[in-house]
Amino acid sequence: MIKLTRFTVRARFLAAAIFVLTPGLYAQQPASSHGQLATEKYEDIQVLKDLQADQILVTMHYFSAALGSECSGCHQANRATGDYDFAATTRSKSTAREMIKMVEAVNSANPDFKINCGTCHQGHERPAGLQPASMLTSDEIMQSNLQAAATTLRAMSPQPSGPGAGGPATAGGAGAGGGGGGRGQQPGPPSADVLKKFTDALGVSAAAPQTRVVAGTVTTRMAQAMTFSVTEKNQMYLQTIQTIPAPRTLGFDGSTSWTKVGDKVGGFGNDFALDAALRVTDPGFAATLLTKYPTLQSTKRAQMALTPGATPIDVNILRGTSGTTTEQFYFDATTGLLVRQVTTASTPLNGSLNEIVDYGNYRPEGGVLMPHKITHNNWNTLDTFTLARVTLNGTVDETIFKKPQ
Repeated sequence: MIKLTRFTVRARFLAAAIFVLTPGLYAQQPASSHGQLATEKYEDIQVLKDLQADQILVTMHYFSAALGSECSGCHQANRATGDYDFAATTRSKSTAREMIKMVEAVNSANPDFKINCGTCHQGHERPAGLQPASMLTSDEIMQSNLQAAATTLRAMSPQPSGPGAGGPATAGGAGAGGGGGGRGQQPGPPSADVLKKFTDALGVSAAAPQTRVVAGTVTTRMAQAMTFSVTEKNQMYLQTIQTIPAPRTLGFDGSTSWTKVGDKVGGFGNDFALDAALRVTDPGFAATLLTKYPTLQSTKRAQMALTPGATPIDVNILRGTSGTTTEQFYFDATTGLLVRQVTTASTPLNGSLNEIVDYGNYRPEGGVLMPHKITHNNWNTLDTFTLARVTLNGTVDETIFKKPQ
């Protein structure tokens, strides 16, 4: 059993950092029905005793998101070292346990509706509660009455009929938009066609690159810039970010993941198992995606603006579900390139975590197009990774991926 008393890695930071080139990494491993229980792996588990061990960390992240709180909101932290004493009893932990029991009781007693932490907290440690009623001026009341009257008149007016009139569909008809697309949307092409267009756009040859080394700068939402590097070989991975006062490294040797902060080494847990199949900047992404999601769905073609005020582009959307995680991949319908990935991870308390990764500034490297700007956005993080150097098929010593002693 793992004793959660000293933990030197700030998981919230690293959970964001590992998205440099592996946006599908976080919370992609659904709980196994035959997996180890939390009580068998961790100490001081007084509630959530039926949870799988690999769901504990994602649940903690959901609490953090729902309450807009850091880990130190509940857990005792040493400000000088950054260490957490997770087993220590705190008043906040006791309160959290009572709140968890309340949510479980409400959900078990009401099959028709469910609540979660965000239902009341909505990103705040203390729920806002009832707000004072807004006092309307006489002009505002008049405007509201006019809008209500106009809505009523439209509802009472006869609807035009006949072809092209925009009325409701008749039996056997497709309705507005035609072809079942709805509101101008067109049915999306088959998943295999979308992925082939993506692969062709990248310029991937029959022999995809076996190694990749990238370096650049990551800029946080606080405008803090740090250098980073990533080395990959087959399914092995090593990332280092030059944080202050000590660099932070995440490694994966093909079976075991680990972290290192300064001279302190630890594990990273099953929730952060590196999922090579979802490294979407890997030229082999298209093939491995079909392996992970045999029933990958192609939804209707849509328009999407990547940033506020930007010109919308046509996108083809592929959707896959594995266990408690759903992912949507947005491909530019014109170029075929992947522009966005949205990951929704459900948590045991009926809440969910959303992650968005945007890809841009594709440029050729060794004959293969690669995104040189990657933006990761979630409940806590807005990081922009800018790639300055990319080396494909170079010599990589596999010992660098091994967990340090």
